[in-house]
Amino acid sequence: MTKAVAQTLWSVSRQNAKALSEVKELELFPLLRKVAGEHKEDPKWKGAVDAIMNFLREFREDKGLERKAVYNDYY
Repeated sequence: MTKAVAQTLWSVSRQNAKALSEVKELELFPLLRKVAGEHKEDPKWKGAVDAIMNFLREFREDKGLERKAVYNDYY
């Protein structure tokens, strides 16, 4: 259910500037960051966390949750 909500918010916000402004006004980005941070290690939440991270990343709201690049010894 959380995954579907995140995908719907993401889809609507991408297509409608007024919807995006409402997401910002309701301060949903901090709430979504909190949910993603709390559940990022839980395998049952993987789909929801991925959808939330994509949504946050698109609007550059993924502060503190970015996954850093992992380099092997070759680099």
